[in-house]
Amino acid sequence: MASPFFARIKSDLLQIVRSVPPGAVITYADLAGHLDISARQAAYILATLTPIEAETIPWHRVLASDGTLGASRKGKRGDAQRERLRREGHGFLGENLLDFEALCRRVAELPHGLPPQTRPPDAPPAKRVRGS
Repeated sequence: MASPFFARIKSDLLQIVRSVPPGAVITYADLAGHLDISARQAAYILATLTPIEAETIPWHRVLASDGTLGASRKGKRGDAQRERLRREGHGFLGENLLDFEALCRRVAELPHGLPPQTRPPDAPPAKRVRGS
């Protein structure tokens, strides 16, 4: 059973991801920073979506900070992300999304309605990983 902290974080994360419009992308790092979690935690939540969530939430619009598919999205999952982005008109050069800089939006500027979060004092500590 997930903790109430995880449930809140997942709910907030999905609310933000739903607000990313077609033609735009965000990064795991910016998403995580807005929620005061690690980028790895944000990636984990998106990697473990239920089939219904994966069909209805634009998870494919979240990329690594360098414009590449997230590490957990390589292989079959990466193929699905790449295909969804291509259907939205995006192109790739190798692993990099073309025009990443122009397409990337700041989470704080999206219409999700969530202020930047601060981890409650009684929440389990976030495990920060170098590079996240």
